[in-house]
Amino acid sequence: LLTDGRVGIAAQMLGLAQGAFHFVSKYSQERKQFGKVIANYQGVHFELARMATRIEAIRGLLEKSVQLKANGDFMRYFKFACMAKLYSSEVAEYTVSKAIEILGGEGYMKTSPVEKMKLLIQLPIKNYIFKVAGLLHILIKMQKAISLYNCLISPSTE
Repeated sequence: LLTDGRVGIAAQMLGLAQGAFHFVSKYSQERKQFGKVIANYQGVHFELARMATRIEAIRGLLEKSVQLKANGDFMRYFKFACMAKLYSSEVAEYTVSKAIEILGGEGYMKTSPVEKMKLLIQLPIKNYIFKVAGLLHILIKMQKAISLYNCLISPSTE
């Protein structure tokens, strides 16, 4: 149950990273500075390449996770799901932050889609924490109920 949630969060983070990359890639091919589109400048070009590489790595981790679950290899599925969640969260944060840098002042405006993506990155993680806390609360209540049940059905040893 929690492992599937990790894969879901990784997929959400992948979508955010892809969205930020697509937006900044298009922007960098249209925006001109000193007579050249900024995508042609080496610093911007390298950042775009780093973003694309990391996004493809997330996609590979997610595909491997799903494949392992389909094959019934749940121990390795758990491992790859954890790796996908961790790395996708890091990459989403990195990609959105670099996209804001490339966009310059426009990236920091509240109307910018990338600025909104920065806020969205934090939501799935908070929701996941609340779900885990809710499950732990249920498990504790179940454990107390089982203990009470065992006390009621067990003969006293006095």
